[in-house]
Amino acid sequence: MTKLSFLEWGVLSFHVSRPLLWAISVWLYLIPCGAHFELLDVPKFWAGLLFVTFPLNVLTYSWNDMEDQNNDKQNPRKGSFLMGTSNTDETHLVTIRSWAFILNIGFGLLFAAILGFYKVLVLCVIVLLANYTYNNGPTFRRGPPPMDLLVPLGYLGLLQFSVWLNDVQDLPRLAWVFHVFMALRSQLWGQIIDSKYDAFDERRTTAVVLGLKRARMLLVTFLICECLAAYYLNDRYVLMFSSLSLGQGMVELLFYPESPPGFSLAILTGLVMTPAGGLLFLHSVYNGAFVVQ
Repeated sequence: MTKLSFLEWGVLSFHVSRPLLWAISVWLYLIPCGAHFELLDVPKFWAGLLFVTFPLNVLTYSWNDMEDQNNDKQNPRKGSFLMGTSNTDETHLVTIRSWAFILNIGFGLLFAAILGFYKVLVLCVIVLLANYTYNNGPTFRRGPPPMDLLVPLGYLGLLQFSVWLNDVQDLPRLAWVFHVFMALRSQLWGQIIDSKYDAFDERRTTAVVLGLKRARMLLVTFLICECLAAYYLNDRYVLMFSSLSLGQGMVELLFYPESPPGFSLAILTGLVMTPAGGLLFLHSVYNGAFVVQ
């Protein structure tokens, strides 16, 4: 193992935490807090926001990278600074995950003092069970369907964590339904992009088992369900975002039914959907799109 300086450990740990994907956990944490500007003066709100950025993600993705390195080395989508590592020394990952556990235990004790033992226990079980079953034991990241899609729904526990920590009202059921389908279609779209490399690695993910055309049909079905939830949430900006996503899914199904998105198409999709998602996020945080009925 190459000896690293303290600064190099910090940079590597930041890299492993996949900073680009912090947006997912920050979204889930802030959505229940929409329009609650009084929280900006509450220290525990900022403690929770800090937790869902680096500490939680460095634990999640160091765990994943330890079990997924052979596949990641073949995948050009992996290995960029913002999207995680693909060739980090395994002993470095073991060390990072060990320190990540200690860091998360510290935050867990803090939140237990605020929320009580049992609520934090529920959250810890969700985090540990989702990570273990996805990466070890059954290794559901490799399939079979539908477990490879269902286990990542554990991430949605951050919605309830935010409700408990920040003493805000429970999210309406439609908001939960919307986020379930958004998570399912995001996971499936990632599998479609990675289908070539997953098939080479003999994985039985949903996209590999169904084949690309049927996987895209399932993706469009998820998007239609998301649009229906957005419609009944009665917020036009949420509906516009989901409709744009559905349009993207339909274009891929009609014009690229048997082909995974090439790098250029993935970049184009990102250039369209990332600003749209960013605008929806700002709207939801400012106006409480998912909490105001």
